[in-house]
Amino acid sequence: MLRQLTVPGYFSVQPYDIYNYSSMAAQFTGALHEGFIYPRWLPLNFWGYGSPTFILYSPLAYYLVAFFDLFCGSMISSMNLAKFIAFFLAGSGIFFLVKE
Repeated sequence: MLRQLTVPGYFSVQPYDIYNYSSMAAQFTGALHEGFIYPRWLPLNFWGYGSPTFILYSPLAYYLVAFFDLFCGSMISSMNLAKFIAFFLAGSGIFFLVKE
């Protein structure tokens, strides 16, 4: 986790679809800024043809990124914060589960 938080960019670990997720987060945040409460269509996916992405993917992580983007002003920083919160909650959850 330390490497993920100390590298200056979001792409410290590069799975094959990280660029897709960062593009979806940026489009989701942009749609929220335009006034859509639950954006169902991302127009820039699949080479400009668009896709109904959030019918298949859970939008909670993207809402969290958009919330942090209000305060950070940087998509990379807000994605790193969302990633840290997710890892922290997962680690805390497994700690309390094993503690019982």
